[in-house]
Amino acid sequence: MSAQINLYDPRFLKVEDWLNLRNLLLAVALMLLLFGTWAAIARHKAGRQLAELASVNVELDAVRAAVEAATQQTSRPADPRLAAEVDQAQAALTHREGILRLLESGAVGNSTGFSEYLRGFARQTPNGLWLTGFSLDAGGDDMEIRGRAYDEKALPDYIRRLGVEKIFQGRAFSALSLRRDATAGDESTAVPPAPTFSSSKVALRRPLDFVLTPAQPETRE
Repeated sequence: MSAQINLYDPRFLKVEDWLNLRNLLLAVALMLLLFGTWAAIARHKAGRQLAELASVNVELDAVRAAVEAATQQTSRPADPRLAAEVDQAQAALTHREGILRLLESGAVGNSTGFSEYLRGFARQTPNGLWLTGFSLDAGGDDMEIRGRAYDEKALPDYIRRLGVEKIFQGRAFSALSLRRDATAGDESTAVPPAPTFSSSKVALRRPLDFVLTPAQPETRE
């Protein structure tokens, strides 16, 4: 009697051991390779993001500095000297415009006879010199011009400039009084002309009072 052996019985199949040392080492090596690759990619992305962040921080610092500078500029109090110069310029302009409007309205009576004199005064008054008063007779022959100047050198220039005006041509002026009053700069009610930065060196000096009248013609005996 022959015996039959079933070679397909699972008990007789060779069982593969996947958890052997070789497979474990391969798995560990593969995991280390994957983690290393991922770490390199993450490091590259992090470096690029850090560079972008540094660039953004530089731009942000520049914007903050600009904002702080603008804030300091807007919050800085105005220079009182500049404000005073602006006020003086505005007052002088208003004063001259008022004179011209008064002349044009005819409210001063014989405006035809005096308007050209006043316009000449307004046009030819230089910086650093202003008028405090004047008197004219009906024909303009008897005239007195009173004013102040920070620099006595401005007076000859003022006389020369008056000679440019047609109404003053042919007249010669003489200075009757030249006096530097220590209190003139504080007590004067006249409005000085608009100062300029070029006159800042002489702005601290006391003004010089002057009086001009036409030179009297010599009489022959």
